[in-house]
Amino acid sequence: DGKLGEAIYIPSHRSAIITSGTYIGSAYGLYVASPDTNRTVTIGTKDNVFNNGYDDELLLTIRGEVYGAYGGHIYFYDGQLQGGKSAYYDRNIKGIEDNATINQVTKTIDGSDYDTKYVTREHNIAKIGNGACGDAGTQCFGSLQKAIDAAQNNDTIILLEDNYVFEPISIESNKDLTIELDDHTIVTGNQITNSGKLKIQNSSSTKPIIGYHEANCFITNNQGSSFTLQNVEINASCAIDSKNNTTTSIENSTVSFYDNGNLTSIKSTGDLTISDSNISSAYTVISHSTGELKIQNNSTLTSTGVDNNSYPVVETNNSITTISNSQLIHNNIIDGTGSNIPYSYIQKGTNSQATISDSTLSGVFRIEAGTVNANDSLISHLGKERQGVVILQDATATFSNTTIKLEPYYYIYGSTINGSFNNDGTVSLTNQSKLIINNETKGRFIALVNKGNFNLDNSEFSYAYNSDATGYYSTPVYGIYSRAGNINITNNSTVNFDFSNLSPSSNSTTAYGLYVEGGTVNVLDSNLDFTTTTGKTLYGAYIKNASNDVTADVNIDRGHIYVTGANTSYGVYIDGSKSSFTMGV
Repeated sequence: DGKLGEAIYIPSHRSAIITSGTYIGSAYGLYVASPDTNRTVTIGTKDNVFNNGYDDELLLTIRGEVYGAYGGHIYFYDGQLQGGKSAYYDRNIKGIEDNATINQVTKTIDGSDYDTKYVTREHNIAKIGNGACGDAGTQCFGSLQKAIDAAQNNDTIILLEDNYVFEPISIESNKDLTIELDDHTIVTGNQITNSGKLKIQNSSSTKPIIGYHEANCFITNNQGSSFTLQNVEINASCAIDSKNNTTTSIENSTVSFYDNGNLTSIKSTGDLTISDSNISSAYTVISHSTGELKIQNNSTLTSTGVDNNSYPVVETNNSITTISNSQLIHNNIIDGTGSNIPYSYIQKGTNSQATISDSTLSGVFRIEAGTVNANDSLISHLGKERQGVVILQDATATFSNTTIKLEPYYYIYGSTINGSFNNDGTVSLTNQSKLIINNETKGRFIALVNKGNFNLDNSEFSYAYNSDATGYYSTPVYGIYSRAGNINITNNSTVNFDFSNLSPSSNSTTAYGLYVEGGTVNVLDSNLDFTTTTGKTLYGAYIKNASNDVTADVNIDRGHIYVTGANTSYGVYIDGSKSSFTMGV
């Protein structure tokens, strides 16, 4: 038992050959420190003679309470590996003999169960045809690649047992075939490269796991290829990488990340459809560009937010995106701080278009370019940084019958709703949409419109300050702040900001419902209500041109600005030679 609980420890940049003996560690039977591909550990002898089956412990046994073998680059030729968690860490086994296979059983030793793997001579692991091996019309194969090579177009390869594959698997461009798992798994130390048309499926109700645990993508779909995953679970650091002009479909499947893998789960520069599936990653779930992306039919995409990262659930670039009846969730919602912003969705590229319907997006929603239309959906963010919805220059976002809910620490700022300064963009909330901000603690601005367009049509914008929050700014709190924007509040819309709970212990004694230092605000058939409490100063509309070359104009027609509860209140305060306020009917 070494310092790591290992029976055998191989230091960095050392090689070893183990041919006999019994080695038992409290954690690891064999622990290899070096990842160097030139430094290998050989277990057994590569001689086409399998000296040790699982019933024979006389020649070579390596056992650990956690792993039998862990680390390094291991070639497994003879003997048995046993581990309380697993016989070996899958990514470390790099090879077996050409005519061998790894078998798996559970063996009970002194009352404890051990995952046990041992090497035997190759036997049939896959077939083409519906009969048994040896029947006329049914071909059987000792390796998956041999079955693929022999398959004709439209053939189905059926697995006969779990497959531990240590050679690369490839599908040529002229192949059109299906791999039926038949409730079996595929674990490989190499990638699957698809240049043709490949479908991996499981016909029963279970989802067997296939996986690859290296720092590359498990399945690579080359340019022009087609890939379908149906009723299967992939467990990998990176699951799928689909190149240009590919078609990828994931149906009723699960994609999970392996060992906190720090790679994008699915990458695509072609058409990608995700239907009725659950996909998760410790980092980016989907990165998509130049093609169609469809997330539909009760799919759930989740970023677990390892290390408080700011990788998005979905990032698109010049994509045509449709999200319907699905969820995008960033789990780093509560803990994210500073520059680590948990994005649910990032859109880039001026040719990008997104349609979102009947869906929920949890995390920061950032649109850098292109257009977004959201209908009958919920966009929410519960977190600590000061962003919620970000619409930057050259971007247009329209929300219809959609609720945007940000709490407890959020303000919206920027070009239109929460962007960066000096950018243009357009945001429209229509058809009884709701923009709700609760429990603001640190933000100075609720909504900052900076050279952008903000339209509220037959919709609601509400805000309430949290009396229990800490970390208040010592400067005034602003409701809708326009630097040079165009704001239209029309068609029975309501703006309701409650500043009543501004902390008496803070210096934030002043609040502005509408602060305009540039641009135009038009209120038509709509009402603006602002409330605070005694000891505070509240401005309904503060109009001040920031400089001589900037005008600030507020127009209200068939509506009201209502200010109540403050120790000192101003309905409208005009400051500046190029500021104006007009009241119609």
